[in-house]
This record gives sequence, structure tokens and C-alpha cells, in this order.
Amino acid sequence: MSNAIDNAFDQMDRELGIQMLWLEPTVVEQGTKRGLFGSTLEGRWPAPVQAFLHGWEKFRRKYIYQLWR
Repeated sequence: MSNAIDNAFDQMDRELGIQMLWLEPTVVEQGTKRGLFGSTLEGRWPAPVQAFLHGWEKFRRKYIYQLWR
């Protein structure tokens, strides 16, 4: 494999005929974004703060942005 892993997966999906489906509303979320797990990559905020910020962003995108659509 000579590609980055995400590019390799994209290539394999095309070759195998795997379709990508997007669901609305989201049915899966990252545990690090919800504050369930710690993250060494995004360790700026403690888990409860990260959970609140994620919840606020989700609420803002789902309800507040819709006021201007």
C-alpha cells in the first residue's frame, strides 16, 4: 500500500463497488467529541467541557443555522 490510509480505503471502495451512504440525522458520534474518551490529539479541554462544546455545536447546526436557510 503506497497511499495514505484514507485514500487507500477510497480506492478499495471504488474497486469493490462499495457505496458510501450518509444518514441524517447522524447515527454515530465519536466518543472523544462527546467527552466519553480522552484524546491525546485534541487535549485542549477536559471531557465534560468537550462534551458540552460538542452538544452546543450540534444544537447550533441543527436548529440555529436552519433559521437562515
